[in-house]
Amino acid sequence: MRIVIAILAFLVGMGCVAYAYVGAVLRVAGDAGDAAKGGDEVGAISMIIDFIMRGEILPIPGYLYGGALLIVLGVVYLMLGNSKRDDNPESDQGRDAN
Repeated sequence: MRIVIAILAFLVGMGCVAYAYVGAVLRVAGDAGDAAKGGDEVGAISMIIDFIMRGEILPIPGYLYGGALLIVLGVVYLMLGNSKRDDNPESDQGRDAN
């Protein structure tokens, strides 16, 4: 069950990170579309290229940080989480003896 929870946390975290970057690209595309509707098609294309070259396409921070947190929590839970059997090995031996 630990592995399933860790995998689900990882997948949800990756989905949040992907949503953050897709949202950022769509925001820049919307701004470029507004510029293109104003009659400045070349300016819209140069604006997109300029954002990409300067690295100014910033993701949506809430989803990016939330996704990264979910990924880290999933990995930590997988690595450090104790299963119920590892907590008390004597109790398992007592059941087998009876």
